[in-house]
Amino acid sequence: MISLLRSALHNRTVLPVSVVEALARATGAVGADLTDIERRWLADLAAGRTVGELARSYLRSEREMYRSLSRLYRRLGVANRSAALLAAQRAGLLT
Repeated sequence: MISLLRSALHNRTVLPVSVVEALARATGAVGADLTDIERRWLADLAAGRTVGELARSYLRSEREMYRSLSRLYRRLGVANRSAALLAAQRAGLLT
């Protein structure tokens, strides 16, 4: 309660995380709705790991890993690995 009052005094508001995430999705922020594991996949791909290596690391078949990555790419609004890594880098997801 005190933090809410302090924020109000400084013309700031405090929003629940779920509200901030919903606002980010609504404004089209790239990567706003990615899970922690999806962010790790992007970091692993950026580090040069292959899909086969990711599949073994995350206990998935290669086919399942390809499907999961394909869904991730669609959510990022891109068609392939290179474009996904570029979009993730631009959005600050690889730092």
